Amino acid sequence: MKLALVALWATMSLVEGYRILCVFPVPSPSHNILGKGIVDALLQAGHQVWWATPYPEKTKPASNLTIIDVSATRVIKFTSLSGFNNSDYQTMLRTLTLGTDIAAIAASAPEMQQAMLEDFDAVVTEWFVSDMPAGYAAVQQVPWILFSSLVPHPNLEMLVDDVTSTALVPTMSTRAPIPMNFFQRVANSLVVGGMRIVMWALRTTSASQYKDIFGPLAAARGSVLPPLSEVYNNVSILLVNSHPVLAPAQSFPPNVVDIGGYHVDENGSLPKDLEELLNSSTQGFIYFSLGSVVEISELPASLKTELSQMFGQLPYTVLWRSDEDLQDLPRNVHVRKWLPQPGILAHRNIKLFITHAGLLSVIEAVHHGVPVLAVPVFGDQPMNAERAAASGFAVKVDFHVGLASELRRGLDEMIGNESYYKTAKHLSKLFHRRPVPPSKLIPHYVELAIESQGAYHLRSAARHYPWYARARIDQLLFCAALFYGLYRACWIVVRQLRTHKRKAE
Repeated sequence: MKLALVALWATMSLVEGYRILCVFPVPSPSHNILGKGIVDALLQAGHQVWWATPYPEKTKPASNLTIIDVSATRVIKFTSLSGFNNSDYQTMLRTLTLGTDIAAIAASAPEMQQAMLEDFDAVVTEWFVSDMPAGYAAVQQVPWILFSSLVPHPNLEMLVDDVTSTALVPTMSTRAPIPMNFFQRVANSLVVGGMRIVMWALRTTSASQYKDIFGPLAAARGSVLPPLSEVYNNVSILLVNSHPVLAPAQSFPPNVVDIGGYHVDENGSLPKDLEELLNSSTQGFIYFSLGSVVEISELPASLKTELSQMFGQLPYTVLWRSDEDLQDLPRNVHVRKWLPQPGILAHRNIKLFITHAGLLSVIEAVHHGVPVLAVPVFGDQPMNAERAAASGFAVKVDFHVGLASELRRGLDEMIGNESYYKTAKHLSKLFHRRPVPPSKLIPHYVELAIESQGAYHLRSAARHYPWYARARIDQLLFCAALFYGLYRACWIVVRQLRTHKRKAE
């Protein structure tokens, strides 16, 4: 009878779809695009989705979609990270603060608090420098699917496995080549060690906030909230916005799944006037966009003038994304506040893409086989730019007040060297060589986590052992004690023999 009820429940779930909570609260258009890609994949698979987003007004309604308004997180601004003079250290500290603030604001939002009274089959959240979102699945007591907008890094690795990449793969702070030399490996180890300490400290300081926010929700459902230290790494599936073309291949347990490129719209269309402009650019066009965080209006007026003059000297159409209207532009330069990037990169006449090297932009360039002139600003962008340059489809230039002349040198190098174009097309072929589209993997693994009640069969055995056991410190101490005991025993025997020999003489 019990088996029949389970079979009936599974059949009904497949017909009606599972109830899935998706929490993507980061107030950034690029992060919202990634959240939309996850939500769309689940909706198309027939599931009922509750989507927590900071941009509810931009969401198209659907019969199986419920929007949770967490627009309160939009008080957090990322523009403070994009200045000329920000160091990696300053950016890291600011990002750590932002991650904790965003997680707390989203979880405390009235609509989120109300939604948590619903019953869900799984929870999908985005990793953004905070362990607090583990509370959603802990309250619901359902599988937790974690999504990373970045390529693999040690902070993710320590959530699902032992950290084995320290001696092999440089972090975004180290940014060393592969293979690293001895001193680079030492620096990498220090960075990873520092990351562990920082994440432990953040987890410790946010534990009370986690309890204050999620404790009452658990109590309302008649359960007790487990401590954050017990659930922060209870990850059923880790979906990573990556691919071996984008980042070095690493060894991960089977519950870590690359889905890089899942968000790309294959049918990206262009407005009629823009399509006519690009079709008429028979010599080719250059697309220039520094993303949504770097605002062109905040750049020095002299730099904007130099960029405009430099672009005007080119024999190509230049499409420039800017948050402000620019005056006195050359005839070949066209500025717009919004541009449909996937459709532009898919156009046959594009020559190259000048970008801030945000991961979405790099993925879309690889997807369409477009060479990149990278101008990284902060975060993972310098690492993305350097890896793209090392792969042979990009040139990296620094973001500073002399940017115009740097870009001109980069443009002359890339346009005069066909190897960048050929490499971009080659990597695009590798990027597309997959057994199934990455968007299909999303519902597959979410459903697997639900139906297996946590995908424990895919998880690493490392989570069952404390850190000292994973590092074999206990074994080393045991061996050291054993050898010391043997040494002491031999020393005592030798001393006794010598004493006995002296007495005999």
